[in-house]
Amino acid sequence: MTIKSAKSLVISLAESEFVKSEKPGYSYVQKKITYGDIKQRWLVVQSQDRKKSDLKKLSKKEKLEQL
Repeated sequence: MTIKSAKSLVISLAESEFVKSEKPGYSYVQKKITYGDIKQRWLVVQSQDRKKSDLKKLSKKEKLEQL
C-alpha cells in the first residue's frame, strides 16, 4: 500500500464492517472513495490465514523485544 489514503482506510476499518465472502476464510469491505478527483470503488479483502500468520509474527516480535 503506497497510497496514504489506502493505509488510512485499512487502519480505520472495524472488524464488524467486513462481510463474509462466498470463498471460505475470506471477508471484504467495499468503500466508495474519491481519489485524484476520480470516483472509485475500493475493495479491502481480509484472509483469515494471513491474519493468523501476521498475529503469529507479531507475537514472536513482542517476545524478542521483551528479552
